[in-house]
This record gives sequence, structure tokens and C-alpha cells, in this order.
Amino acid sequence: MDLFELHYIDGRPVMFERNTVLLIEPHVSGSGTFLRLGPIERPTEIHVREEYDFVKTEVTMSAMDRGIRSFLERRQATEPESA
Repeated sequence: MDLFELHYIDGRPVMFERNTVLLIEPHVSGSGTFLRLGPIERPTEIHVREEYDFVKTEVTMSAMDRGIRSFLERRQATEPESA
């Protein structure tokens, strides 16, 4: 299970599986992102505070890409700074 955490517009956290996202678009209010989550028979619509470009990138990123990014972030955090 690959859970993704965002925040409702009021700041409360919301978690869902990335593969349940049916629709991602900028929210009509101009603030945050509108998501429609599956299943198709009973979708759930949510408004999250994170911006559209960030949400789209994160949701559509492959597991391999996320793993590589995580590895590089950990590596960078442990490397001494060069002078």
C-alpha cells in the first residue's frame, strides 16, 4: 500500500492511496487542488491546500522515482559539506 499524505484546506491531514486518484485539477477557488478519489462507483471529492503542480507531480511519480529521490535525499543528508 502506497499512502500519500496531504492536508485539507483547513490544515487537517488526509491520507489516501496514490492509485485511487481519479482526477487532479486546480481548485476553482484558486487555492489548492481538487481531487476525486476512487472507487469509481463511490468517488470522494476533496479540496487540499497543496498546490496543483506539487500534487500532480507527487501522485503521478512512479514508485521507482520516489525510491530514487528518497535515496538521494538520505545520501545528501549524510554527506559532509564541501568547502
